[in-house]
Amino acid sequence: SASALRKMTRANFVSGVGETNKPAFLATMSAQSVADNTYTKLQYATEVVDTDSAYDNSSNYRFTVPSGEGGVYYFTAMMQSGGMVTNSRAQIVFAKNGSRDSTTMARDYAPTNSTTLYCTASSVLSLSAGDYVEVEMLQASGSTQSAGYGQFGGFKICSV
Repeated sequence: SASALRKMTRANFVSGVGETNKPAFLATMSAQSVADNTYTKLQYATEVVDTDSAYDNSSNYRFTVPSGEGGVYYFTAMMQSGGMVTNSRAQIVFAKNGSRDSTTMARDYAPTNSTTLYCTASSVLSLSAGDYVEVEMLQASGSTQSAGYGQFGGFKICSV
């Protein structure tokens, strides 16, 4: 609960017994095609950091909480999409165990003078061992677009 998180965070800070913010990971992506009006999993395929080998950068493109590492995690993701037309939109959202979390959705709309959209999202999620988190994108431009040049990362804040 939020109250337990506040107490734990304050207790760790005051006592000097903080956690190590592991597991932690960061992965980047170059480019991939994203169909119009369809949620598409983003493929962050280049690992930069993966302290516990918990991020799959080759097939599922997801972070999975290792055994014994349940707790509260912070996640961040970003991407850009080029070739967007005037008044089109793009959004990214975190999916926990395959279900999109609408509270984490970030959107951007193309104004009349721009064809590149940038989306950034962040969230704090309570996870158990075996839970996984992915990033999905939806774009509405009328045609398939290229998305990429972004990153997806996260780390454990504390145990619960």
